Amino acid sequence: LGEVVAAVYAESEAEAEAALPLIQVEYEPLPVIENPQQALAEGAVAIHADGNLTCHIPIRKGDIEKGFAEADVIIEGEYFTPTIEHAYLEPEAGLAKPGEDGGVIVYVGSQSSIHDQEDIAAALGLPLEKARVVHMPMGGGFGGKEDITVQIVAALGALKTGRPVKFVWTRQESLLASGKRHAEWMRYRTGATREGKLVAAEVEIYGDGGAYASATDAVMFRSASFSCGPYNVPNVKVDVYGAFTNNPHGSAFRGFGNPQATFAAEIQMDRMAEALEMDPVEFRLKNVLDAGDVTITGHVLQHSVGARPTLEAVRDALAESGLPDPPSGKRIGVGYASSYKNVGLGGGMEDGAGAHLILQPDGSVLLRQGAMDMGQGSDTVMAQIAAQTLGVPFDRVRLHVGDTAEDPSGWMTTASRQTFVTGNAVHQAALALRADLCAAVAKDLGLPASEVELTNGVFHLVDGGESLRTLEELAARGKSFEREVFYVAPQTYPVPDHIAPAPVPGQNPDETRLHFAYSFAAQAAIVAVDEKTNEVEVLKVISASDVGEPINPQGVKGQIEGGILMGMGYGLSEEFRLEGGRPITDRYGKLGLLRITHTPEMVAISVSDAHPAGPYGAKGMGELPMSPTAGAIANAVYDAVGARVCSLPITPGKIADLLI
Repeated sequence: LGEVVAAVYAESEAEAEAALPLIQVEYEPLPVIENPQQALAEGAVAIHADGNLTCHIPIRKGDIEKGFAEADVIIEGEYFTPTIEHAYLEPEAGLAKPGEDGGVIVYVGSQSSIHDQEDIAAALGLPLEKARVVHMPMGGGFGGKEDITVQIVAALGALKTGRPVKFVWTRQESLLASGKRHAEWMRYRTGATREGKLVAAEVEIYGDGGAYASATDAVMFRSASFSCGPYNVPNVKVDVYGAFTNNPHGSAFRGFGNPQATFAAEIQMDRMAEALEMDPVEFRLKNVLDAGDVTITGHVLQHSVGARPTLEAVRDALAESGLPDPPSGKRIGVGYASSYKNVGLGGGMEDGAGAHLILQPDGSVLLRQGAMDMGQGSDTVMAQIAAQTLGVPFDRVRLHVGDTAEDPSGWMTTASRQTFVTGNAVHQAALALRADLCAAVAKDLGLPASEVELTNGVFHLVDGGESLRTLEELAARGKSFEREVFYVAPQTYPVPDHIAPAPVPGQNPDETRLHFAYSFAAQAAIVAVDEKTNEVEVLKVISASDVGEPINPQGVKGQIEGGILMGMGYGLSEEFRLEGGRPITDRYGKLGLLRITHTPEMVAISVSDAHPAGPYGAKGMGELPMSPTAGAIANAVYDAVGARVCSLPITPGKIADLLI
């Protein structure tokens, strides 16, 4: 359900609605496949010609049999995370109008103008340059606006009618047709020695890809890559499967396969710590990844590895603040969780972005770039980098973003990549432009270029001497100054077929890179569980994120707090319910979104560990703060009342069933 079959173009919504009954479509009902297990069963109806398996992602590290033979304690568990809706405030919307060259111009808020342009041109048979896409401010995306929604239908109407066409989905249409977070079924088997060292992990995950592949292969790859958490596990066997079903298609969603695996992995860690009679934080610290360790994908980590400092920061903050007194009739529990996630595309994919800086006649600077800001604050970050690097006031930098006819490509706002990738492009372009500007002033005054610098919009001598002239004065002379850079991110590599449990002597660590950077996070959740109703109240969440070096500390805090709240909804109340492929969750009010009254006390900690290749040491962090929350809450509920809930959402009914 939700696939575009036919379109009506009309002067008004009422006319369009009246025309709909004139469209007659005949369907042949087929058996509905509701989950990956049905899809991959022998004899299942093939949803697509090549079958129902979209991907199988295996990871092999060390010797799994040897690892379990060395284990003194083995913990097995099954976990489930449901389909959920993005629930962005602004539904999908776009406006298309005919172009003067026989093409079309589409105004839309999405996560990639470049991708939209390519898809529109391909669908309508247009040369690429005749499909222009202009990015518009957007009311949230969270990954759900990576996919094509209204763009092609609006563009088709503009070409056919020769008139502007606006297409806005109703909320019900958005719920029906948009992509969703992948539901995942996970089986874990984890082994450790009695001293508390992890020695083996075996993981099997099945993901619901829905009716079309969209981002399923990539999402399942992330679930596989981060399935064992930010821990050093020498022997690993991971198998992850994505499958077509007759459900809404699984799409990109904040965390991109990481929150599902983190939920399962962090409950496993708590269960193992309990079996070993160890403190859950100390057990994690005994196994956490450090520089020099090998991830389960074979990446030998070298720098900006924040797994340990984030966990220690959370532990110390909780020790300093202590626990609140339990409310009457409620039991207090504390739970911990850690996670890590990629920055950038990785896996051997080319990654890069452009930036174009132009000095304006009034002395301001125009920054053209392609990093789509969907609320995460990338526009502010890019302006900060440009202003600081150039040496001009922040309010003298103006941005123009995401016009395929005028602005450089930023590819896609995804994978927490824009601060690192577009940020580096802006930094490099600003360095080059600043050098040009200083050289021009130095030449006019007969000085070596090395003796002139630009600070706060004023040129002066490097030794702190007198002001020479202002940037406005230089611009008024009418000479053009501009610099454009396309930044190419460090090379990454695919996961090898087999991975050694420790670094291989003589191997270049750079050639093991699955990703050029990672973000790390840890959280502690304090909950109160009602002894009669089993309602869970989150009292406080302490969250620490390794961001490299924060460029916008207030923005980092906002991302951490927003991630906590999104993770709380994922953990406690959200589920997009389906029956026979048909949504039961058909209204915004049924999504289970938390209200402002559910907001707990939040402590957001930014851990600095500069990345040597990031702009000013920064790296991305926008997605990860939501990943640990559901697992931390689950572990806190168990600590409070002894109910080990292994499926989301964590409802009073599930707690009650476990306490019988």
